[in-house]
Amino acid sequence: MTNKYDFSALSEFLDYITSVRIPGNECIVYKNNERVFDYVSGFSDISSKKKMEKGLLYNMYSATKPITCTGVMKLIENGKISLDTPISLYLPEFSEMYIKDGENIKKAEKQITVRHLLSHTSGIAFNVRTKHILNAKKEGRISTREIVKEIAKDYLSFEPGDSWLYGLSHDVLGALIEEVSGEKFGDFLKNYIFTPLGMENTSFHLKKEDEENLATQYFYNKEERKVQKVLNKNNFKLTDEYEAGGAGLISTAEDYIKFVSAMTNLGMGLNGERILKEETVNLMRETTLNENQQKAFIWESMPDYTYGLGVRVMKEREKFGSPSSNGEFGWGGAGGVYMLSDPENKLSIVYFQHMLESWEEFVHPRLRNLVYKITKN
Repeated sequence: MTNKYDFSALSEFLDYITSVRIPGNECIVYKNNERVFDYVSGFSDISSKKKMEKGLLYNMYSATKPITCTGVMKLIENGKISLDTPISLYLPEFSEMYIKDGENIKKAEKQITVRHLLSHTSGIAFNVRTKHILNAKKEGRISTREIVKEIAKDYLSFEPGDSWLYGLSHDVLGALIEEVSGEKFGDFLKNYIFTPLGMENTSFHLKKEDEENLATQYFYNKEERKVQKVLNKNNFKLTDEYEAGGAGLISTAEDYIKFVSAMTNLGMGLNGERILKEETVNLMRETTLNENQQKAFIWESMPDYTYGLGVRVMKEREKFGSPSSNGEFGWGGAGGVYMLSDPENKLSIVYFQHMLESWEEFVHPRLRNLVYKITKN
């Protein structure tokens, strides 16, 4: 690992947040395809005072999304589907959708397309406990394909394309990948992303022998102002069989940086394996939201961003004084995982922690700004 940069300020910041709230964290930074920072801080288990160590597995939650969308972009690149393909061609349960606005219910005039799902403009809400999903679980219909059939039974929040809503769109993409590719969702990701990049510890399913290596999960109780240990369970993983494209992967920081670095290099992994063409990655990081959609993209930790195809995208760096380039992109997850890819500055960041109510609005912007300040030369 190169010692060109002085990362003492970043180490101090990571130590500070583990001293005041976050149980433990792990961070890796690459600059110009070289690892320049690799650090752990705090505890993986507070009660036993077990210190953080490299190689831990984490529930990725929504940090799954960029990988899922990369899989979809691979299908687009290969000519299997297009951005404006109606998803009902492969998922017929979405052929006739209804919109609920207050007490008013009307039939949707537009078809949901692949673009709508990737950009969260489909109108599909974030509700994993609808009566349809719960009934399917009781009846034993628990595969990815079966759960998505139940998602289609819920009402849309608006006409597809009319606004932006963070919902279950990327979960639907998992079923779309299965239907288009003819492969199980997890197998497709393994064949086209994980294996080429050498991501050996990334999967939707935790092996029995790896259970002890899964980071203990915590929750920050804002009312009591304390960290509480909770069940090491991902509540968005609806069944053991369900492979949730929106929030279901388990991975390590070491695996995830391989993916993030590949995206920073516009589809080329550090091992020389290409997972997407440059033009495909550039398409993902375009600013796609129109004015009305942008008004609905309200995220406390990222006022300077818009949304592309499966990723946040830096849009107004000059207005907000942001250090990264316009077109820098990434996402995060409910447990605190964060990724950043900046092709212009050849910068890749992954940050991992294991606490729900993750304090991302404080941690993520400061982490980003520190890394840019340190590596600006």
